Amino acid sequence: MQERQKLNMEIEIGQFYIWKETNHLKAKEILLWHTLMHLACTAGWVKWISTPISTLESKTGLKRDAIYAARDNLEKLGRIEVVPGKGSKAAQYRIIPFVEGYYPEEVEEHLIDDDPDIDIENSNEQPPKNPHAKPRKEELPKMNIYRKIQTLIPMPSPMDIESIKTYLDDGMEDQLLMEAIDISEKELQNKKPSDKWRYAKGIMRNWFNDGIKTLTQYQENEKRREEMMKSGGDKQHNRPVQPEPTPQNKSSGMRGFRIPGETE
Repeated sequence: MQERQKLNMEIEIGQFYIWKETNHLKAKEILLWHTLMHLACTAGWVKWISTPISTLESKTGLKRDAIYAARDNLEKLGRIEVVPGKGSKAAQYRIIPFVEGYYPEEVEEHLIDDDPDIDIENSNEQPPKNPHAKPRKEELPKMNIYRKIQTLIPMPSPMDIESIKTYLDDGMEDQLLMEAIDISEKELQNKKPSDKWRYAKGIMRNWFNDGIKTLTQYQENEKRREEMMKSGGDKQHNRPVQPEPTPQNKSSGMRGFRIPGETE
């Protein structure tokens, strides 16, 4: 049985950006860290993940030399451990956590149920159940934009996470960004989750460019727009949402996202 780390992705990402404020990183190093987090999550948070350099090239879009340089700096800064591969054997990586010692409860139960190597009956980590205890009502974790995104796509891309952080750093409310996902769910009920996510990102981009930062501002803006439409006002206020550009739609006028604290 492979040893697992007990990590919480949401907390790790938040702590990573707090740590980043006092540790200069290049964009390629941020991208590689997020990619390794994604691979660790996909593997069920096993302590060591083995992945060939070709996989990292494919997932990051970086060239081999850039990956090696980013990997070396992340290791030097104490964010990852690396065991180089030998011959045809792939290198192994371990994420060095900021906070360790917990799983989200539903993830922990899932891992135990699906892992035949874990002996639940003899595990000393599980407290004995009191047969006379009343069932405890489970408290759901508080929803935020990162959890909301995962209702559409389980693992957002590093660039998507950077974009959301840019919005939040610029003062946009968590509740406002979640509203964009609710709107996309309503408007594109029969579409794929990836289409809904692109549509939601288009809404967020429009609000960002229009200076709308709070849910109250959005609601007031919608009320004014509806009143203008009823009175035959300016149709420009009813412009459609422009989805995030794709390789076939590069000229959509999307405002470029900045990486906080990153210089060219």
